[in-house]
Amino acid sequence: MNFDLDAMVDAVAIHNDGLPDPELVCLFGEPGSGKTTAAASLIELPDVQNILFFDTEGSAMSVSDPRITVVPVHKLAPKSGGKPLKHGKFQFMQQMLHGTDDKPGYLRPGVLAESKFDAIVVDTFGELHEWAVSYFQDTEADGFKAWDAVWRWHRDTIKGLKAADGPAIITVHGREEKLPSGAIVSKLDFSGGAKNKSAATPDIVSRLVRRIDDNGDPVTVWEFVGDGNSPVKSRYEKYGIVGAIEGCSLAWIYEEIRAGREAEQAARKAEDDDDE
Repeated sequence: MNFDLDAMVDAVAIHNDGLPDPELVCLFGEPGSGKTTAAASLIELPDVQNILFFDTEGSAMSVSDPRITVVPVHKLAPKSGGKPLKHGKFQFMQQMLHGTDDKPGYLRPGVLAESKFDAIVVDTFGELHEWAVSYFQDTEADGFKAWDAVWRWHRDTIKGLKAADGPAIITVHGREEKLPSGAIVSKLDFSGGAKNKSAATPDIVSRLVRRIDDNGDPVTVWEFVGDGNSPVKSRYEKYGIVGAIEGCSLAWIYEEIRAGREAEQAARKAEDDDDE
C-alpha cells in the first residue's frame, strides 16, 4: 500500500507566523530576589485584567493590586469531619488545579477561559512540590512508588500549567550545588529528580538576582542566558529576551515579544509582496 507521506505531514503540520506568547514562565532565585514582585508584574499587561495568585509561603503580602486575587494557601487549614486534614493544603491545590471527577480545576481546558481570571501564578511552586512529596510519602506503599508518584504529579502539573487557557507563572527558590570537579551550578530547588528536569517545559526560565546599582539603589537583574551552570533559558532570543536585563517586568517581556513578532510578520509580508 502506498502512502502519500507529504499529504500526511501537511494534514498535521503547523506553521507558526512568529513565536507565540510564552505559555509558562519560571522565575527562580534566592529569597528576597524579587520573584513575587516579578510574577505580579504580569498585571501591567493591558489584556491581563485579573490574576489568580496562589501564595504558598506568605510571600504575597506585598501584592496589593486589586486586580490580583491572592489565595493565601499557606494559611488554610482544611478540615474533614471537623478534623484538620494532614495534607489539606496540598489537597486544596489539587482541587484548584486538577479538580475532581465532577468539579474540574483551573487547568482543565476551558475552565480558566470561562472564569474571571486571565492568568495564573503559583508562588512558590517549590513549596507546593514539597507538599506533594509529603502527601505521596504518606499515601504510597513504599519510597520508590512515592517518588515515582511525586515526579508524575510534578510533570503533569507543569504541563497542565503550560497548557492552561492563559499565561502561567511559577516561582521557585534557587539552590547551588558543588560538582565533583569543583564547579558551582545553580538548580531549581526541588527535591528528587524534578530539579534536573523541570526547566525543559517552560518557555522562559529566568534567574533573578538582587544587586546594588551604581547609584546605591537595589535592582533586580533578570538572567535569560547562562554559562551552562544554570538552568536559565529563553526561546525568544531573536526578540531581544536574552542576556541579563536590569529592572524589566513580565509585561515588558510579553510586549517585546509581541512587537518582535509583529515586525517579523511585517517583514515576511513585505518579502511576499516583493516576490509577487
